[in-house]
Amino acid sequence: MQVDIYEQVGDLPQSATDAFSYRNGVPFFYSHEWFDCLACHGIDDVTRPRVYVAHDDSGVQCGLYCATTDKGKLISLTNYYTMEYAPLMAGENADAGLAAIVARLGEERWDTVDLRTMRVEGPVYERLAALIDEQGFHVFPYQQHENWYLEVDGRSFDDYYNGLSSRLRNTIKRKGNKLRREHEVELAIYPRDAISLAESLAVYEAVYQSSWKQAEPFPDFMPALFRLCDQLGNARVGIARIDGEPAAAQIWINDRERTLIYKLAYDEKYTSMSIGSVLSRELFEYAIDHDQVSEIDYGVGSEKYKRDWMSAMRRLDALMACNGQTIKGKALAAKEKLAAATRSLRHGDDAED
Repeated sequence: MQVDIYEQVGDLPQSATDAFSYRNGVPFFYSHEWFDCLACHGIDDVTRPRVYVAHDDSGVQCGLYCATTDKGKLISLTNYYTMEYAPLMAGENADAGLAAIVARLGEERWDTVDLRTMRVEGPVYERLAALIDEQGFHVFPYQQHENWYLEVDGRSFDDYYNGLSSRLRNTIKRKGNKLRREHEVELAIYPRDAISLAESLAVYEAVYQSSWKQAEPFPDFMPALFRLCDQLGNARVGIARIDGEPAAAQIWINDRERTLIYKLAYDEKYTSMSIGSVLSRELFEYAIDHDQVSEIDYGVGSEKYKRDWMSAMRRLDALMACNGQTIKGKALAAKEKLAAATRSLRHGDDAED
């Protein structure tokens, strides 16, 4: 098994980009297209991509998209735009490929390896932790995010919606009726309705600027992501106008049998009208009845409103690994162990109280 390293995401050979492509069945946030968009438009100059590709005579087997920021520190190529992360297990010998990549990490003697936003369930997370441990690292898993999601279970939208709390349904019905009585209301979904991607993006940006949210740290990222998703056919954009003015917008990303709610915003002057919830209802109906997804994912975070729409929660964790064979790695491992012991004692005291 050979491992090649690339310092630009765009430098990967065609064999690797094909193996890691969304078009070849790779989930969107694991795909080469996603990492290329993030690397080109969503990271700063200090973050330097470093991609590991394992291959043998039968082809590309595994990939690990990473980056460096400080000397001696390797991190996953992830940030606040990321919904989830994992090694790309692409071939029949993917496990051997992953082992070869992790062995290379050991040879490179990184002081720390920090891989974030990974699902805990499934074999890859535990296998990755075990392989890193075998290379002489002290591995410290830690919980990073909650991820709320809906298991559709073959239901129609009406069946799903009627199962939501009467409080939420009554609020949407009452506020929706009031809106339509007192205002001219337009709800539209790209690509369902007669709106262009450019128009959808313009409405989203106008709403975002009028919302409570901070300005995007990388202004080019969302337009680039819009264009990428449109090329892949998985862009879903909901917009709401009230009396002709942009009021709310949501970006959903269809990932075949799954849809991810990626960004949402509303103009704060419409807060009392619950326009965001009214628009959400429209998009849930489209995802369930038109796209016929089996899961709707509300992304990272434990905001209370997500529980109104979702049915379950899973953890997205990180693996912090400190190298037991370097001076700095040993010191960092000791620091992590002390912090873990302190947390354990504190929790024990809380339990006794």
